[in-house]
Amino acid sequence: MCNSSELATTGSTVGRAERGQATIALVGILAVACVAMIGLSIVGQAIVHRALSRNAADAVALAAAIDQTDADALRDWYFQRNILVEENGVQTIARSGPSQAAAWASTQRSITKPAPVLIAIVSRAEQLVGAIFMPVQWQAMAVTLSHVDAANMLIVAGELGLCEGLAIDTAPGMTRFELC
Repeated sequence: MCNSSELATTGSTVGRAERGQATIALVGILAVACVAMIGLSIVGQAIVHRALSRNAADAVALAAAIDQTDADALRDWYFQRNILVEENGVQTIARSGPSQAAAWASTQRSITKPAPVLIAIVSRAEQLVGAIFMPVQWQAMAVTLSHVDAANMLIVAGELGLCEGLAIDTAPGMTRFELC
């Protein structure tokens, strides 16, 4: 038979042992959590640098499609922010941070397809005026719109670098916008 003093001694010994196991488990959980946080931080930083690179390459390539002087100024601006942007005439490569993420954006003009900068400008105009344009015709450096869409485009065209073009081969009721 056990008396009460033996039970008290046995119970307190088991309690102390369990507390030691809980401490080891807690330390293990904290170590795993710290490693996970460090890993997520590294992955997050790489994602941020990759996004910065993509944005820089796209911005410089689109600027180069319009004016090389603006592209050079933009490249210098990014360089001051530790983002290296290089152009080789056909593509723009940007690198940011220790991950050295790179992005390419074509600066080569196409005769058959609209320039990427023109598509970006029309998309931005749609955002600014809150309307969706239905282009009648895309050219390399121009877009033709109906008069209804043209009236909306005229609100923001100057700010976005579009000029109303000559209507040489434009059908009646249509307006042509060109990169200025």
